[in-house]
Amino acid sequence: MNQTEKKGIFKLFIDGYFDLLEFIKTHSNNNSDFKKFYMKNYLLKKANIKLFIKTWYESITVNYYQPIMNENVEYFLNKNYDSEVSNVQNQFNIKYYISYFKTIYDKLDRTLIQGFINKIKYVTQLSYIYYNK
Repeated sequence: MNQTEKKGIFKLFIDGYFDLLEFIKTHSNNNSDFKKFYMKNYLLKKANIKLFIKTWYESITVNYYQPIMNENVEYFLNKNYDSEVSNVQNQFNIKYYISYFKTIYDKLDRTLIQGFINKIKYVTQLSYIYYNK
């Protein structure tokens, strides 16, 4: 892949990533922790934009590419995140949000879930292409 194509993939990733954040924000019931996370991402976008694709690739794509591409939601719902979450340094408790999502999953509208899955697949695929082509 030449430099122009790589820049294009990067731009698509950034647009897709912030579209995903906007989607989550819209459906987060004004969660104050997510609002802070959202704002930090926008501030970081101006300071170190390459961090987004690198972090997504290393944390998500490398570890979960196949289950994401296969839309294997059950994998994520049944997974024990204890060892992975203990390494996460966040100001909010990620285990709480994983647990919360698992409890509300069956009550969510399928269109909403599919929209979320499609956005996750999109940015995951773009990060894969960026680092592997």
